[in-house]
Amino acid sequence: MDGIKRIKRCKYFMGIDQHKKYSQLTVVDEIGEVVEEKRLLHADKEGMLNYFKSFSPDETKVTLEATGSWYWLVDLLDEANLHNKILAHPYKTRIIADSKIKTDSIDSELLAQLTRGGLIPQSFIAPQEIRSLREELRYRIALVKIRSSLKCRIQSILEREGITTPDITDLFGKKGVIWLKALKLPGALYQTFNGYLSLIENLTTLIEVTNKSIKSKVQESSDAKLLLTIPGVGFFTSYLILCEAVDIHRFLTPKKFASYIGIVPSIHQSGNFSHTGQITKQGNKYLRWALIESAQKAIAKDGYLKAFYQKISYKKNKQKAKVAVANKLAHAIWAVLTYKQVYRARQEKIRSGQAR
Repeated sequence: MDGIKRIKRCKYFMGIDQHKKYSQLTVVDEIGEVVEEKRLLHADKEGMLNYFKSFSPDETKVTLEATGSWYWLVDLLDEANLHNKILAHPYKTRIIADSKIKTDSIDSELLAQLTRGGLIPQSFIAPQEIRSLREELRYRIALVKIRSSLKCRIQSILEREGITTPDITDLFGKKGVIWLKALKLPGALYQTFNGYLSLIENLTTLIEVTNKSIKSKVQESSDAKLLLTIPGVGFFTSYLILCEAVDIHRFLTPKKFASYIGIVPSIHQSGNFSHTGQITKQGNKYLRWALIESAQKAIAKDGYLKAFYQKISYKKNKQKAKVAVANKLAHAIWAVLTYKQVYRARQEKIRSGQAR
């Protein structure tokens, strides 16, 4: 046995059921016996850290659910050197739990037992640096959504007051804003209207600052530059792809990448019967949103994708056609990042109904 590295087997399996103010923990041993059950208060971070440090990193495996607030808990486990940890995919774990133990909830003991049996479907744990970059992107998305909402309120006021807008390409561009500010509206409505305009201007400033930050990062990334060669993919989308996918080699095939995004059709099978339904929407919602938005731009830029879009639109509808183009873009993204090559447009002639 000389020269052969012995792999230490885990003696303890810890399941963490995270709540808002506390986490419920259960530790089981190799044969599934409960060793300890404990409730740790989130207000006592030092106490939690000391508790985690009481376990041997080489002999302990930890599982927690991928809830909306797992970041800090994962960082705390890293600080305690408990690097052998799993972030459980909540939806898939629940399916296994229901079939194995017939329960409606995933608690800490169940997580521990499933970990011991190697039955936990894992979610990717993004490094702390990537999580920070993702927050910048989501911050920009939030700002744009709020600004869009305020623009809709402005439009609504104009319609209610029967005010016809001038023939301006962008009502919220420089010329449009000058016209909007010059409007004379009665009483409190004037204050409300201009308050919305002021908020829109402030949000636009914040968005522009964030855009500059994102563009500078994209210009430093060779992978981002490759993604910019794909039709419909701009600075923001390329950066979002890199931050959300992290490492394209996590996905063995372009189909797996598309599945991760959630732009593949659901499949319903029963015996010899098979039916494809709507897209699963169980993947990364940010990538799915970005690629469907990019698909609309790609149709106008790429002849092959335009013909493909028209074919699907004719057979089904425009929305499904847009999603189908997004799926094509996902395949292109996978190829560009995997092979480190610029996007190559399909050059073959496309006849009606022959786009593949």
